[in-house]
Amino acid sequence: MSAQTTPDPTRDETTIFTHVPRTGEPCRSYATGHNVHWIPVLSLSPTQEPVTATIDAHPDGITLTVEGEPTPMYNHDPDAIAGLIEQFGSTCQWYPQLRLANWRDGTGGHWVSLAESPFSPCLDGPG
Repeated sequence: MSAQTTPDPTRDETTIFTHVPRTGEPCRSYATGHNVHWIPVLSLSPTQEPVTATIDAHPDGITLTVEGEPTPMYNHDPDAIAGLIEQFGSTCQWYPQLRLANWRDGTGGHWVSLAESPFSPCLDGPG
């Protein structure tokens, strides 16, 4: 006899994760500030509530503002973040415990990883 699980009707796992294409050289790192792996995204629990934030990409880097407090952040592809801001606006959902920002639309969630300090260089090769 096999165990059956009941799907969670509040969670559509077919549209929860959309890959954000990299605008620069390929990177295969999943460290903070690099690529987002799907496992942490799909394992978000209801206790990990996001906060609404605004994000700005500029020549000097990225600024994440939560509750009026701007914080400089880093990502290996600020041009991709600028593209998300252009397409979806500067308001995003911020998951501070995972250091992930998310823009949701009808096709899924567009996730980026943000580091609070400069990070390790990208690892060469496809992600």
